[in-house]
Amino acid sequence: DKLREVQDGHDGTWVAHPGLIPVAREVFDEHMKTPNQIDKQIYLNDLITRRDLSCVPKGECSEKGFRDNIRIGFQYLNAWLNGNGCVPINNLMEDTATAEISRAQIWQQLHFGVWLNNDKQVTKKYFFKILDEEVTKFKNNNKFEETKKIFTELCTSEELIDFLTLKCYDAL
Repeated sequence: DKLREVQDGHDGTWVAHPGLIPVAREVFDEHMKTPNQIDKQIYLNDLITRRDLSCVPKGECSEKGFRDNIRIGFQYLNAWLNGNGCVPINNLMEDTATAEISRAQIWQQLHFGVWLNNDKQVTKKYFFKILDEEVTKFKNNNKFEETKKIFTELCTSEELIDFLTLKCYDAL
């Protein structure tokens, strides 16, 4: 991944752990000989069209994916409210980006009334049913009720809220 990034023109990279900095630095030092790569341009106009950017992804929305988004988004938000900025969930190191994707997908599925592969339509009633089923196991977590309230607002608001952590600052 780091080799692809530097060859695509990235000036820097993200690593999941400070111990990986030397590995990433070695790849960038070998392939990036200048302070930046502003001269290296990838022209996407030939590859991606306006239609490509506005199309709906192909495939189906699954109940498993909906449940995963609820569980992962809730767990991360709860950890964040308790002072942890990245959290191991399902043997992966998750951060705010994952929680943003999870809650944005939930919001979008609710907003557009998506039908899942279990023949259930995503409605507020269905969301609350699955939310209760998925987060019950975390009831003993510190700030559980506060997390549930904020997560619910993030997922069910009329307009998509810009960034999930903005809703959390008052709770800190």
